[in-house]
Amino acid sequence: MARPVVPERVYRYLLEKLAAGQWQPGDAVPPLRAMAHELNISHWPVYKMMRHAVGEGLLEHRPRRRARVAPEAPERARLLLASMESTAGGTRLAILVPQEPAGLTFPVGNPVHANLVQAVGAASVSCGSTSHVVCLDDLDPMRQAGEIVRRYDAAFAVGLGPRNLVLMTHLAQSRLPLLTYQTRIPGLEIPTLYTDSYSAGRRLAELLVQHDHTNVCMIASIRCESIMDERYLGSKGWLDGLREFGICDQCVMPIALDRGANHDLLIQKILRLSPRPTALVFEEPHILARLLRAPWFRSMRDLALATLGAMDRTLETDGVPPITSFDVDWTRAGQCAVEVLCRMTSGTMHQKCIRISMRLNLTDSLGCCSVSTSA
Repeated sequence: MARPVVPERVYRYLLEKLAAGQWQPGDAVPPLRAMAHELNISHWPVYKMMRHAVGEGLLEHRPRRRARVAPEAPERARLLLASMESTAGGTRLAILVPQEPAGLTFPVGNPVHANLVQAVGAASVSCGSTSHVVCLDDLDPMRQAGEIVRRYDAAFAVGLGPRNLVLMTHLAQSRLPLLTYQTRIPGLEIPTLYTDSYSAGRRLAELLVQHDHTNVCMIASIRCESIMDERYLGSKGWLDGLREFGICDQCVMPIALDRGANHDLLIQKILRLSPRPTALVFEEPHILARLLRAPWFRSMRDLALATLGAMDRTLETDGVPPITSFDVDWTRAGQCAVEVLCRMTSGTMHQKCIRISMRLNLTDSLGCCSVSTSA
């Protein structure tokens, strides 16, 4: 459906309160000022909504007193909501992504994010909706949040960082249906879709122990862990796995944080450790892919390698053996995201988080035969 005008959106807010029984017959509704504050809008749209609700028989107006809920209001509100949904068309979905450097042909530089954005866009089209990629404005988040609320029915946020907290808080307070990818924001009840990187990290630790590795290292990226649930982190699953299988204390450096400035220098420092790790696991597959194109790194024949993400298959044409990695069914992930947002736009705002499993591609990079199994 087209983005509702503000009075219609405010009217839906009132219907949801009545239909859910939050406002019972005979109750005085909150003051106009309080409702306007909760919806983060001016008083005028709320005033128009109140007048319309009185005309519909949902509220009873008394001069110089707060309006009260009419006796049949809850049932009538449910019927009105059902009628609105039956005549609604597809939603307008905003896919929120970080600002990217100029020159990129696709507005998402991270390959994982690109796959997910494409999948969500395809899923929205298949259910009759439309989607638009919106690059987040770090300079004026309040202005942009207002534009998103006016133009779209729902939003899916990818690649959030601390700089986006103001915008996300404003969107949540505006009651816009929201879903995030791999991010939980304290204080905001926003559902998230996440890949099960924790289980993938733990699984790699288990496999390396089974192949007699006792001194291993994960190269983890510095993320916005202050706004992420640690249950989603591959590095957390990795460390828990090393402890569970009894080799954490034997690792010279069980985990190294990559700040993104110079990958080569970090890896060279790790490989000069004594004793040198016998296996490296990369949280970000694109870092490993770039290193594999470097002659000095490819010469390390006795080093076991793996990654928590999907590897670039074009590397195999360059003579690089297949690397143990994980794949995600991005098509299904996109469908799940759109399904949740559709339920939210239909009035069921409280949704559970969605866990997307990862499929393990086990290869000779860990010294065993190639098989494919679930993480």
